[in-house]
Amino acid sequence: MVRPPNQKYYGSTVTGGKGQIVIPAEARKAFHLSPGDKVMVFGNEYHGRMIIMRADVVAEYVSRGLSEFGELARMLNDEAAATPGDAASDSSDSPVAKGEG
Repeated sequence: MVRPPNQKYYGSTVTGGKGQIVIPAEARKAFHLSPGDKVMVFGNEYHGRMIIMRADVVAEYVSRGLSEFGELARMLNDEAAATPGDAASDSSDSPVAKGEG
């Protein structure tokens, strides 16, 4: 099996008595983690998967995603608001527009 680029195995760790884990030093360095940095834990219990991400990276993804959804929402609103016959909403070839639907 070929590993996709930029994916790496950083080692294993053991869960301590308080449920804490130590992120391997090489991973902390690669992901610029310092003491006190906040991380978020996501998972899929059914498949037994867990992902740890820096909180600022998650916030950036969410912000970018919401921004893209906002642009999509604006485009859909513009389309919905367009009057019949506008280039953006010209559906004169549709059966409904022809009175067939």
